[in-house]
Amino acid sequence: MRVLLVKPQSNSDSIQPILGLGYLAAQLKKNQEVKILDCIKEKLPPSKFKRFIYDYNPEVVGIQSLTTDLKLVNDYLATIKKFNSNIITIIGGPHPSSAGAAALLDFPQADFAFQGEAEIGFPQLLDKLRVQGFQGSRVQETEDRVQSSNLENKNPQSAIRSSRDPSRDNPQFFSEIPGLIYRNQDGIQANPPLFIDNLDALGFPAWDLLKPQKYPPAPHGGFYRQFPVAPINISRGCPFSCAFCSAKKISGEKIRYRTVENVLAEIRLLSSKFNIREIHIIDDNFTYNREYVFQFCHSLNQNGQRITWTCPNGVRADTLDKEMLTVMKKSGCYALSIGIESGSDSILNYINKNISTNLIREKINLIRDTGIEVIGFFVLGFPPESREDLRQTVRFSLDLGLKRAQYILFHPFPGSPIYAGLNPRLIKAGNPQGSTYADPVLAPNGISLPELKNFQRMAFLKFYLRPRSLFNLIADIKSPKHLYYLIRRMKRWLLR
Repeated sequence: MRVLLVKPQSNSDSIQPILGLGYLAAQLKKNQEVKILDCIKEKLPPSKFKRFIYDYNPEVVGIQSLTTDLKLVNDYLATIKKFNSNIITIIGGPHPSSAGAAALLDFPQADFAFQGEAEIGFPQLLDKLRVQGFQGSRVQETEDRVQSSNLENKNPQSAIRSSRDPSRDNPQFFSEIPGLIYRNQDGIQANPPLFIDNLDALGFPAWDLLKPQKYPPAPHGGFYRQFPVAPINISRGCPFSCAFCSAKKISGEKIRYRTVENVLAEIRLLSSKFNIREIHIIDDNFTYNREYVFQFCHSLNQNGQRITWTCPNGVRADTLDKEMLTVMKKSGCYALSIGIESGSDSILNYINKNISTNLIREKINLIRDTGIEVIGFFVLGFPPESREDLRQTVRFSLDLGLKRAQYILFHPFPGSPIYAGLNPRLIKAGNPQGSTYADPVLAPNGISLPELKNFQRMAFLKFYLRPRSLFNLIADIKSPKHLYYLIRRMKRWLLR
């Protein structure tokens, strides 16, 4: 079967290889013909995507979806089904993992979706469909159901089933495929997700399809020391319970690690075959296992490759100590992003961060003393925040000696504890479809959306217009092309 895996074009600031699709492609290409299409990198909105579909003529299209991309993904689905309604369409990624069965109601023209990790289930699904000669179909939904964006008010049992669905006569046909979300005669069903223990067994992402050396200088976090850059995943899972995050739904609660030998083999491959000079570890919890970090850093030193690395996705400050930071620095780590979130202890308690501003300050000073740069992540607009809480966060960010700071606006995402506790009408009003973290979608009581956006602008300007911060920013620009992507990023965050 010809399979196309798609990252839709969005307003993302990061343009980097999509590891989720790379891992999926590595499993599929054992028995299928596979292509990966990064519509952000290739600048292919739905209107231009049609030509690629025409040329490749896939039998199956899998699309990665964030919650902020719902409308966009539906536009891609409409383009696919308009070209050929028999193409099987499958949605995966953070949104279906967080939303569960209700995700198929968000995508009326999707035939299937997956929650959790799909490297096992996706190939199983294609094997079943190929044997049965299944074809995709345009799922018809009533207008009010299609337009509804409030997951809390959706009834998954009300979905209309595909006329070509092989489970019409056998409701258990898909029941053993882990993580699959599908329609049958009883409505929408969602099989339990599978979180894979042996990550080494997955092999490496299909780097030959991802072509990391051809990506522009616009990695996650925006900055780098050496180029080309490649992201890698070393672990999966999150045991923490931050109230604004749905990571447990997406990658499971148990942290699973690849062996250090497996990771180093991938780094050697990236270096020798693709000329990669820097790696970005995009795990949620790379520093959670102290013993693993030491083993990784010592092995990287012994490997003899002069490679720089950083953790742009963020690590928890409370997992760090001086000895660990020293060995990280020695092995090539030059920067760490820290999920600080707020400068108010009451808000940190509300989001169940289980860390205090005093401990954050202590750990950041420790990182800086080791000679590693610190980037701070902050979230503005949590439901109970007051204007003073917002001001505290901005003051705190200015007082920590950070190299850079990122201020994102709160979004209520399915699967997070905060989402579950919000009034459904507020969620509908603050639905983040088509938005980015630069867009205000839900403001605390007594604060308007424009005022919240102005708080964000003020935070950025106060931080980066200080002489030292401005000098650091300019000094870290590596090329005219890098400057172009930084300017584009700044325009999105300040002028949207």
